[in-house]
Amino acid sequence: MRAQYKLILELAKKPFIPAFAVKTHRRFPNDYRKRISELRKMGLIEKMDNAVIDGHYYGVFKTTKEGKMFLK
Repeated sequence: MRAQYKLILELAKKPFIPAFAVKTHRRFPNDYRKRISELRKMGLIEKMDNAVIDGHYYGVFKTTKEGKMFLK
């Protein structure tokens, strides 16, 4: 599994917004949208809802049970 996948799965143990995680984590992948899309297709993370912050919509994601098993 890619190190980028592991980083995203670790952060998504609790609900997180990828657009803000990019700013706080140096190792976060530049092409995070693609990585999140791949993880969603594999069923390892799920989109919870959209968050509205200052009039902009951001996706909120969290790890599924399968994703948590991948981290072990």
